Amino acid sequence: MHIINPDRPAASLRRTTAGAFYWLQIHFHTDLNAFLQFREQHQLKLAGGIINANQGLSQVPITDPLCVMVGNEHRGLSQACIDELDYPYTIPMCGMTESLNLSVSAAISLYDVAQRKRSTLSQPGDLNSSEFQQEQARYYLNSVNQRLLNGFVRTKLLD
Repeated sequence: MHIINPDRPAASLRRTTAGAFYWLQIHFHTDLNAFLQFREQHQLKLAGGIINANQGLSQVPITDPLCVMVGNEHRGLSQACIDELDYPYTIPMCGMTESLNLSVSAAISLYDVAQRKRSTLSQPGDLNSSEFQQEQARYYLNSVNQRLLNGFVRTKLLD
């Protein structure tokens, strides 16, 4: 996950993400240009939901490494970010709904892209065995409550 120009300290993410904060690799970028440099180094394609896009979410290609851009709840994506999108898309809505909130838009977008990618790969993900083991180890390390770990270490040192 990449956070560009956060308006709150990173510590506030713990509450907002309901614990997912511990399982994600989060990268902070001071501004869009800093993120765009990262994008170039890692050859990422950018997709972002905007109201007047000419294609739907299901038409966003999943063949290249992809970053789904999600804007601020009130302002959406900045025009500078929209100008950088490789794949602007819209999420079709029915009935009288005019827009979706940030978490719903992000969830729909990530679910769609991940499901299509898994289906194309015919497997649960695109990590090789070594990469999967590294991520699994990081997950296990992050799942340990730091206070319990500190108490355990102190107890063992005093024994």
